[in-house]
Amino acid sequence: MKTTLVLLLAIMISLPQTIPLPNLLFPNQHEQMLTPEQAKQILTTQLTKNPALGPIKITAVTYSNGQYHISYTRESNCESGTHIINAYTGETVGGTRNQC
Repeated sequence: MKTTLVLLLAIMISLPQTIPLPNLLFPNQHEQMLTPEQAKQILTTQLTKNPALGPIKITAVTYSNGQYHISYTRESNCESGTHIINAYTGETVGGTRNQC
């Protein structure tokens, strides 16, 4: 058992480092994280695809566990909500929407 473990470690150390081991264990560690401004722009672009609905106003941006929680309001149709955006990929991963 020890011989096999030593052999595996020797092979891993001798291989060229094409993919650093920490990236396999912690994939988001070295990825570029979006700024709050970039996250706000992503949400604004998503929510203003239909110009007839009117503009939105960002009311809050918070960061937690690799996600931006962005709250907004839209007065033209009495809409408000919070979208959750992945801070590394820019994808919307959840949220809420309310309308009067």
